[in-house]
Amino acid sequence: MNTKISTSRASSNRKTSPTRSAAPSRKRARKRKSRFARIAGYLLLTAFLAGITGLGWMFFTESGNNFRYLVADTLITTQHRHWAKYIIGQKALDQRVQDYQNRFNQMGEERDSHTIQLPAGTGDQSGQAEQKPLVQIETISGPSYKGYLMIVNDPTKIRLGVPEKAGKGEKVSSMVKRTGAIAGVNGGGFADPNWQGNGFQPIGLVISQGKVYYEDLGGKKSTQIVGIDGKGKMIAGKYSLAEIQSMGVKEAVTFQPRIIVNGKGLI
Repeated sequence: MNTKISTSRASSNRKTSPTRSAAPSRKRARKRKSRFARIAGYLLLTAFLAGITGLGWMFFTESGNNFRYLVADTLITTQHRHWAKYIIGQKALDQRVQDYQNRFNQMGEERDSHTIQLPAGTGDQSGQAEQKPLVQIETISGPSYKGYLMIVNDPTKIRLGVPEKAGKGEKVSSMVKRTGAIAGVNGGGFADPNWQGNGFQPIGLVISQGKVYYEDLGGKKSTQIVGIDGKGKMIAGKYSLAEIQSMGVKEAVTFQPRIIVNGKGLI
């Protein structure tokens, strides 16, 4: 009988032991949850106060306004310019876009007065140009950038590619593959009414191998172009279609702005 009672008590102790140890565990868990909730609350309150302070600085101080317009001006130069209206408003956005375009137009008035001496042999089968590979790639870098520079030693070999189908855009990589070109880069600007970066209608002029593929000056007599004449000389500036044709330009697109003209920084 003693043995049975002893066994029964031992069994009873074993059954009640987990219940006694579970209570402190639940208390610790509740404390941890409470501590986490307090920390999360402090963080949310801090973020809210910081946001209110930041908005007050951006809208009610001179330095804050300068920062807002700096961000807006940066967005205006990208395909996401519509985001700028949430920072400065639609009216201010429209005005700054117009000012941005006006600056480009003023830059285009500077005419390049340099005389360019082409290297001997450019465009034929002998001479200096043919002693080098047609295309060379060099790496370039600086404190905040890294990239590649493509040098075309015979500029008369440059051709302006146009999409295969009228009214439809085409990727540069597709143009390169389709035409058998060595390399390709983006050319002129295009209409992008929704600011999504997927427009296909060119702006201004498109000339390839002397043929005018597209012309829409919008009533203007001239446009800013970057082109290459039959001798491989680059021509960049504000010209009418008649002037471009009289200069023998073979490849050209409307493009702006130019950065340096006649040794003068335009930007």
